[in-house]
Amino acid sequence: MPPILTKDGNLASTSKENVKANGEVFTPEYIVNDMMAMIPSEFLADSSAVMIEPTCGTGNFLVKMYTTKRLAGLTINETLNTIIGMELNEKTVVVAQTRLYELVANDMIQMGIKQASKQWFRMAIECVMIVRNNIFKVKDSLIVMNEYAKGKGTLANKKFVFSDPTGNNEVMTDKQRTALETKVKTAFRKHKDGTKSITLAPFFGD
Repeated sequence: MPPILTKDGNLASTSKENVKANGEVFTPEYIVNDMMAMIPSEFLADSSAVMIEPTCGTGNFLVKMYTTKRLAGLTINETLNTIIGMELNEKTVVVAQTRLYELVANDMIQMGIKQASKQWFRMAIECVMIVRNNIFKVKDSLIVMNEYAKGKGTLANKKFVFSDPTGNNEVMTDKQRTALETKVKTAFRKHKDGTKSITLAPFFGD
């Protein structure tokens, strides 16, 4: 099942089968840019304004959300904490997460954080915790969004990792946060020991 590419070589879909089965067609970059340009700058700079992408694919919108919010002055954690992405294809969820990690790792370098230092990995672990929680697989994003509009379901019950930017105090319990942190730390350790993870590679310079 070869991927489908646009005339300029960008990924349009992972396969014809996914187009037929799931209507999978990725929004091209120029449309993403045009749509993001319509969003008021004060909204992008608001650390309490959460942006939801119900069909995030490989993360074209998520990447633009991240870079735009960072340029607007938000910190890395504030930016990641105000981006939520859902997707029914687990493989493209992995791609979207990895693209965000690449941006985070590059920003950390620009900030002068020494690679492979304790500060580097402490910050990386926090970012991975947020992204793994906020960018996730769903069975049907339309159902999730419809339920969310009624104040129930997967997204309505989703807890933020460290802080709730909306002010509703929907945050993980200490037990939930510790469990997630343990999983992420284990994944980092396994990657370092040779069990390579595609998503975590940007933090190891792979």
